[in-house]
Amino acid sequence: KRLPSPCNLASRVLTNLGAIFSHHQKSIVVDAPAVASGQEGLRRLIGFVGGLDLTNGRFDTPQHPLFCTLGTVHSGDARNGMHPSFDMKYGPRQPWHDTHAKVEGPVARDLYDSFRLRWIRQAHRRRRHSVPCWGNLPGVLPQFQDVFQGEDSWRVQLFRSIDKEATAGLPGDFDGISPEIQLAYIHAIRRAQYFVYIENQFFIGSSTEWPDVDDQNFHLECNHRVPHELAMRTVAKIRRGERFAVYLCIPLHPDGVAESSTVQGMLAWQYRTVRMMFSCVARAIQRYGPQGAHPTDYLNFFCLGQRELGPQVSAPESPAQQHVCLLRRHPIYVHSKIMVVDDEYLLVGSANINERSMGGNRDTELAVGAAQNGYLMSENPRPRGQVYAYRQSLWAEHLGGLDPAFQAPEDLACVGKVRLMALANWEAYLAPVPQKLPFGHLMSYPYTVSASGAVGPSIEKFPDTLGKVSGTLNLGMALITT
Repeated sequence: KRLPSPCNLASRVLTNLGAIFSHHQKSIVVDAPAVASGQEGLRRLIGFVGGLDLTNGRFDTPQHPLFCTLGTVHSGDARNGMHPSFDMKYGPRQPWHDTHAKVEGPVARDLYDSFRLRWIRQAHRRRRHSVPCWGNLPGVLPQFQDVFQGEDSWRVQLFRSIDKEATAGLPGDFDGISPEIQLAYIHAIRRAQYFVYIENQFFIGSSTEWPDVDDQNFHLECNHRVPHELAMRTVAKIRRGERFAVYLCIPLHPDGVAESSTVQGMLAWQYRTVRMMFSCVARAIQRYGPQGAHPTDYLNFFCLGQRELGPQVSAPESPAQQHVCLLRRHPIYVHSKIMVVDDEYLLVGSANINERSMGGNRDTELAVGAAQNGYLMSENPRPRGQVYAYRQSLWAEHLGGLDPAFQAPEDLACVGKVRLMALANWEAYLAPVPQKLPFGHLMSYPYTVSASGAVGPSIEKFPDTLGKVSGTLNLGMALITT
């Protein structure tokens, strides 16, 4: 059938900030048959929310191939934003790591309402009420029946980063801006008892704590609290003499040409964020102990990479592409936006850890926070439910398998093992002769950290690029690069 499909393209031009931002939410909601006995003929909602963009070049598998699928599953769908001049006939394609969540029940209704309220606010006035309230439609599963019970049920909440320019129905106490996702991160971090594991495309923030950039003089509004909250939670645990660990997995560098001014600017802000965090942790160790401890006993940054062995069938004309094809290596682009806390709580969505996503007044975002009933820390201090299984599955992919040490990520034995495996992978990635990474894909991020908390680049430039690891300040583009 030919069905009418009204389309509304809503801009995110913010005249008060003098810049163009993004409607960055990535969600789908569909209706489906109800499945429980006695609900035959009724319809329910299923939603999807996360970091995955519906565009070309994003399909990938846990193996993250570079060359071997160019003629099969990636034929016509290979992309390389880090080397846009490369001929994708030869590769390498840019591999992607991403995460999405499927939701059902009340939160799927919330996801539908989030879309409906955006439509009301931004569609043409003749179409504003063409998206009805779900509960008012005929044949819809009643709300009181659209729930799940038992051990396999979840407590789930939808969070947004949004403002009154992009949605209707925003509560007045938000002053027109709703940074719900930032608040969700902060709340979960402050409750963390053992560890926090984060994957994110960016890691920039808490600029009011950067020692060498003055917010007021530089007009750098990147003051969301997530990085500083992670550092302060670690400091609190050190002060109490308790073990705690923060693992952060980010891309080797942002998508784009590594030496471009935009990418270099983002790397400069990231570098200052990381320096601030390690400085906080190091000062806490110096003040509270334990004696001989190192900041990386508590806080570590990682990235993902791939080397694919095999023959090069033909050679591209570009010397730069010939070089990369010869070495058969490429970073895996971390595009996921997740946080796991204590194997109890999972936060997954579209929001990056930067001001654009966390502020509420720049990019619009969606995320869901979830904890599985029957596997809460109030009932068991070591939850072993599906959040635990999901985190273990990620680590198995990133590190080439499971290890008993991974069951307690805060233990120094686990931190040390992950660091050693990631370092071995990084050294194999840098080797002049192509070789398989020994432990999956997780690599040490190219920073050095001293016992005093001083941070520096372990190499001057990223492999196969001219981009500096520490970045280059670009204050003129701070609004869109933070």
